[in-house]
Parts: sequence; structure tokens; C-alpha cells
Amino acid sequence: MADSSPSTPRIGLNAAESRYLIPLRTPILQITSNGDIRWTNHQALSDYGGKSATDLVGKNIQDLSANPQTSENLTALFKLTMKANVQFKLGIPIEKIQLPEVEIKNAKGRRRVIQYRPTLIELETGGIKEKVFQIEATDTTQQKQAEALAKAAELISKDLSIEEILANMRGILRTLVPHDTADVMILDDQGNTTSNISWGYDEKSIPVLRTPFVTSIENLPILNEIYRQDQPIIVPNTAIDTRWKTTPKSEEKSVASYLGVPIHAGGRIIGILNLNHFHPDIFVDQDVQLLQKFADQLGQAFHNAGKLEEAQRLAMIDPLTELPNRRKFLVELRKEIERAVRGNHQLSLICCDIDRFSEFNDFISHPAGDQVLRNYAEVLKGCTRNIDCPSRGGEGSDEFTIILPETDTKGAVLIANRIKSKLSDLPGFEALKSGYSTKHHRKIEIGNTLTIGTTMGIATLDEIRNPEREGKINQIHDATERNKAHMALLDEYMVKLYELADKRLISAKDQKGSIVADDENLSPSPQG
Repeated sequence: MADSSPSTPRIGLNAAESRYLIPLRTPILQITSNGDIRWTNHQALSDYGGKSATDLVGKNIQDLSANPQTSENLTALFKLTMKANVQFKLGIPIEKIQLPEVEIKNAKGRRRVIQYRPTLIELETGGIKEKVFQIEATDTTQQKQAEALAKAAELISKDLSIEEILANMRGILRTLVPHDTADVMILDDQGNTTSNISWGYDEKSIPVLRTPFVTSIENLPILNEIYRQDQPIIVPNTAIDTRWKTTPKSEEKSVASYLGVPIHAGGRIIGILNLNHFHPDIFVDQDVQLLQKFADQLGQAFHNAGKLEEAQRLAMIDPLTELPNRRKFLVELRKEIERAVRGNHQLSLICCDIDRFSEFNDFISHPAGDQVLRNYAEVLKGCTRNIDCPSRGGEGSDEFTIILPETDTKGAVLIANRIKSKLSDLPGFEALKSGYSTKHHRKIEIGNTLTIGTTMGIATLDEIRNPEREGKINQIHDATERNKAHMALLDEYMVKLYELADKRLISAKDQKGSIVADDENLSPSPQG
């Protein structure tokens, strides 16, 4: 019929053009007033599942859209066409009808973003004029790709962690280059894999993290080639490429085509970005260019994030002892209190003090005092668990704190005694007497000139918790108000817990007791 009509010029696409886009506002479909298809641009519709014009011309789009054998792409197009036609018949001006962008996938699995626009044209056949409803299409894929690169570039200037960068980049990457699964391999300066973040996508194209199946580039020729030659590689068909070695089997489909590019930062390759597709012959040269630009931005964002994270880490670390500083201590204490309250766990806090440290600093030397602090910190590290948080978290230069998750008073006292015992083993430290002195004050002699001691105060969260208040907060109906009250209570707990431990530290110093863990018993706990 009208497929060859001179009044409806066809716009042909060569292979290179159709690979990526339909030219701007290409007519692809015409229907009559009763919904019959009058003409199709079968070249443009080939990606929709129409093999030729005769497949569609003369058929009704409502019948076709209800036919389960009609391709998903064509069904979506027909439904949008019917929607636009109905709106027009209801009196909405044709230029006011807005159709949404849709994502289609061609037979090879390449995704394209299409914007449809309805128009009304007048045709004359055999002297009879007829108004025909026409759908035009614009391929906005390249526009979306440019927007994706722009979004990736924006991440470089933001203060984001590496985890936040990857979370943002995963969503951007799907728009940029077609793929089914992807992973980012981070490498050290010797090419060894330090981490691998891998993901796929659910039915709504939302990224879903998955277990990586490649944990090292060793014995994998393609990855080694990317790293050694610092060049991208496309594998059009993994089944016939002798360099391809299958990764450990999973339940997902086999990778049929692959694209990998190096990630640069700080003047070296810091990783490899890998894209996998379940269809062969997917990736083309333009994909390589786009992905390399993306990887360069990713590398710069990683580089900036590394600097930021290092700066943030240093801002939380005491440079002398390399323990967390007071700022980090307060952050961790708040976090552990919240966890303990939520899970109803035990939590203890030890406040430590090096007695007469200022005198030692003044009479011996500040460098020697610095060494005392470093040695003291090493004892705290060695006597605590990985989940504990020893820190230089006190208000004075000679005050330390230890956060002990899931630990009651008895457990805290055991750790405190372990610390006191280990102090006497430090190089350059000599215990004045083994065990306790007559005044229950552990003495340490340094330089045979001035003796200093250590004192500890212990408090537990259970001592200050208010179950009745917690219960009332949990009954608050409004979620915002409930959360606000809960946060205020946690802040109060943090202040009270620290104040109680510090109060007992002062009591221990006043009473010359080494450890105070109970207000009613200021004598030291027995050494464990």
C-alpha cells in the first residue's frame, strides 16, 4: 500500500546510522482514523520486531497490540500510538500531546532511548484526500549518553566516598554503554587485585550487587593485556576468541561479548572496568570511546575520593599515638550507644589517665613524654579486641578512653587489669613494686627520676539507661517526632556515660585507687 507511496517519502538508514540512531523525527508509522496501519518505515521498525512492511500494513494496531506474538517493542509503540490517537479525538491539539520516552532493545540486545511525537498529515490517493495520524521517532540515545558523561563529570567535584561514587556510577553506566553485568577491579601498583565490585541489573534495570567471579587478573590473558598494554579490548565473541578463559561458572547466562578499559589515577593504572553482555557482537568502537571517557572520570573521582578519605582519616587520628582522636571517639561512642540500645547489648567505657604526666613532661623532657604516650597507646592496642575502640579521647593530653562493645563491668575490669599488667613490661618502664603499693596505687618508674602512675574509671551503659523513657519514645506515633526524641536520648546517654566514667577516674585519683568501677567501692578491683 502506502509503503511505496510517492506522497510519503521514506527515509532510508544505512547500517552505520541504524546502528546508533534513527535520524531526527523520522516517520515510522501511519494509521487511519479507524486504527489500521497505512504505512510503516520497515527499516526503522526492524529493531521493533517487524521484519517487513507486509507484516504490519493493513492490520489494526489494537488487534496487533493484543496479540501475544507481537514483539514487546512493537506492543509498546502501538499502545502509545493508540493513547495519542484517543487524546487527539478528545480534542487535545496534536502539538500538545506528549508521549514518554521509551527504552527499546534491538535483536542484538543494544538499548536505545526513543522519543515519539504524533503528527497529523494530509495525503491524497486517487483524488481522495485523507488525514492520517503519523508517529515520528527521535533517537535520543546519544543525547542521554552525553548527559550521562556530564553527570559522571559532576561527581569528580563532589566530596564523595568511593562507595558513594560507585553507587552513582552504576546507574550512569547503564545509560552509557549496553551491558548485562559489570565489575570494577581495583589494582595495586604491581597489578595485583585489591578489590572487585561486581553488579548486574534486575528487571527494572536497577543495579544489583553480585558476587564477583573474577578475583584476580593472574592467568587471565585479556585482563593482563589491558593492564600491560594500557589499552581497551573488545571481545566480539568469547566463544571463538582464544584469549578468553571462562570465569568460574554461575547460574547466570554465559558472557558472549566483552569490553574492558583501564582506569587511570595519579599517573598509573589503578583498575580495570569490565562490561559483559549475553549477546555476541554487541560492542563497537563508539562504546570504547565512551567507556574510556567514563573510566577516566571514574579514576579521577577515585583519586579525589582517596585524598578526601585520607584527609578525613587524618582528621580523626591522633598523629602522635596513631589512635583515634577525641572527635573520632565521640563519633564511635555515639554509634556504639545507638547499636547497644537497638540490640539491647552491654557497653562499657574506660577513661584512663597517666598520673603526674605533666610533671614528667616538664622535669624530664617533652620528647620523652611523647614516647611515654606512644608506648601507652601500644599497650591499649595490644590489650583490646578488634571491636574495641581505644582512643586519645579524653579532654587532656594524658587522657585516653576505651569503648568496649558487648562488655559488662566485670569484663571491663579484666581488660583494665590486663592493661596495668602490660605497662610494666614496656621498654624503659620499671614497676616500683610488683602488684599494688600499700596505697593501692600502681607506680611506674621512668629514668630513675620521677615516677608516674595510671588510673582508670569504668562506667557501663546499663547504669544510666532509662527503660521507661525508651518505652515512651517507642510509643510516639509520629515517626519524625519519635526519631527526634530517640536521637536526643542517645545524645544524653553519651554525655552521661562519659561523665560517669570520668567521675570515677577522678575518684580513683583522689582515693589513690588504680581502678574504680563502682561509686560505692572506691578500692581497686583485684588484678586479673
